[in-house]
Amino acid sequence: MVYVKKLPTKDFKWEEDPDYYKKVPKGRGCLIKCDLKYTDKCKKKTIKYPLAPEKTRPKKEDLSNYQLNLLGNKPLGNEEKLFLTGKTKKYIVHYEVLKDYIKLGMKVTKVYKTISFKESDWLAKYINFNTEQRTKSKSDFEKDLWKLMNNSFYGKTLEDIRGRSEIKLLTDREEVKNI
Repeated sequence: MVYVKKLPTKDFKWEEDPDYYKKVPKGRGCLIKCDLKYTDKCKKKTIKYPLAPEKTRPKKEDLSNYQLNLLGNKPLGNEEKLFLTGKTKKYIVHYEVLKDYIKLGMKVTKVYKTISFKESDWLAKYINFNTEQRTKSKSDFEKDLWKLMNNSFYGKTLEDIRGRSEIKLLTDREEVKNI
């Protein structure tokens, strides 16, 4: 689970060195915007599960013959989907994930930007405690409660509150004047 790993906390700064991701100091992490080249070696190793997923809208030229045959005369949807294409692409990736991609044969051809940050596993204790309590639980209710504690935290961190509105119903003229 990602929440027991080290997470960004503070001291965010842009790095000038394009090779920063190769020698990240202890206690720091980074995200890199780079071009990733999918080599033949990498394609062979990851044929069943390609690396570097991306959320994009499908295009007919990206579909295989099999997929085109399944599609037939139906229109291609315009919704964003998660694709694992095995293509060379511009990508934003955490340096630890990038290390794994490189081990599997991907090449970094260009680095555009790198942002570094201090990181720590500040949430691991909480997540591990809840998981431990869940395994010790005797009843389904307790198991569900401890599972919900972790799942709720995860859900709240993904929540987008920007599109929300606050509505107040006022019945007093004085309150209306004070808005």
